[in-house]
This record gives sequence, C-alpha cells and structure tokens, in this order.
Amino acid sequence: MTGPGDQRLRPFFALTLLLSLPFYALGAVLPRSVLPMQIPYAAVMVVCPMLAALWLWRRQGARFRISRILDTHAIRRPWVAALGVAGLTGAVLIAGRLSGGEAGA
Repeated sequence: MTGPGDQRLRPFFALTLLLSLPFYALGAVLPRSVLPMQIPYAAVMVVCPMLAALWLWRRQGARFRISRILDTHAIRRPWVAALGVAGLTGAVLIAGRLSGGEAGA
C-alpha cells in the first residue's frame, strides 16, 4: 500500500542516492589512507540525507516540510523507538567487539 506521503518521499530518497554515488566511486578508486583514521569514503556521505532534505525544502517550499519527516506524533509508542535505537547501538558495539575491533573504546 502506498499513500500520499510515499509519493513525497521518493524525490528525497532519489536525491540522497544521487548525492551518495560519488562517495562510493571515490572509495572504489582512491586508497583509504587519504582520509584521517582511514575511514572509508562512504562514511563521509552521512551528510547526503541532510543536503537532500535541505535542497528539496528550499525547492518545494511549503509542499515539503522537514517537520513532516521528523513528526514525533506519528510514533504511537515512543518507548519502542527508544528501545530500537538502544538495541541497534548495542548490536553494533557487540558486532565490533566480536570482529576484533575496538568498538566503543
């Protein structure tokens, strides 16, 4: 089922994908040692969703609101969202420890 909100999010996801493609291409071509701490180039694309949202917000004006995406009233059980974020964070830390990394250190 798709609703009217799904139609407004398609440009956001498409623009986020387009903004992130150069970072994937850089990672395939350049060595990791160029960035500090040898982080992958894909990690730098964390700003792409914000840039896409700001660009669409400026372009579409009143039709596209960032507050609509971040609508906290749509969450019927906020404690479930908080547990989900905490569980995901814990899973990432445990996976890092099990893989021999220094996650959380």
